Amino acid sequence: MVDDRLNVMVDKERINKEELEKYNIELIEDNMVRVRLEDIMVHFDGYTVKVYMGKHMAERQCGLCGHFDEEKDNEFFTPKREYTDDIMEFHKSYLLNDECEVEKDFLHEKKHYKLENREERVEEEHFYEDDYRRKDKERTYKYRDEEEVLEKTHVMEFPHRVCFSLEPVRVCRKNEEMDEVIDKKVRFTCLPRSSREARELLHKVRNTVLDLKHYPISFVETIQIPRTCTVY
Repeated sequence: MVDDRLNVMVDKERINKEELEKYNIELIEDNMVRVRLEDIMVHFDGYTVKVYMGKHMAERQCGLCGHFDEEKDNEFFTPKREYTDDIMEFHKSYLLNDECEVEKDFLHEKKHYKLENREERVEEEHFYEDDYRRKDKERTYKYRDEEEVLEKTHVMEFPHRVCFSLEPVRVCRKNEEMDEVIDKKVRFTCLPRSSREARELLHKVRNTVLDLKHYPISFVETIQIPRTCTVY
């Protein structure tokens, strides 16, 4: 980030807007980029990275994000294929090279790091499994026709802005969940999260469809919407 604006660099060279498409990079507004590759998609807003991978990539990924194999006991292998149980040392091995100098006080400050133990994980898994079975017994299936599905303004929230769909999209009712889904390209407009207008729209969107036809288009995103809904 430079002056609160994203600078895109590839191999340490700054890339102009005209060159972004060549690298499968899409600039969404001034403060978000989306990188689309064959098996992966990355969103970055200058603060948070979100990585999306297809299920077919299971057990084919390694590194800082783990192995994507639904196992948590073998995640912390450094680039040198050495195992460590120190999460911060694991992160440092990928993020810092030997020439980087980090303040000693910072190295000992691990207040944001926690490793979930196996007992906690097993207990949580049992809780969700039992809860799923209970709900599955209560569930009855009923399909609503496409035209009966409700429509609402779709909201996407980011650290420094809030985005609203310019047109309403289909949603399921409170006692329903999506069954069959379809992809739909939706136009969004964005406002600073701290603005009064954004807060007012967030309040209104709970109960009504917003009329945003005069707002500018900030970006277009493909989202999943229900074609049919399952009723509990």
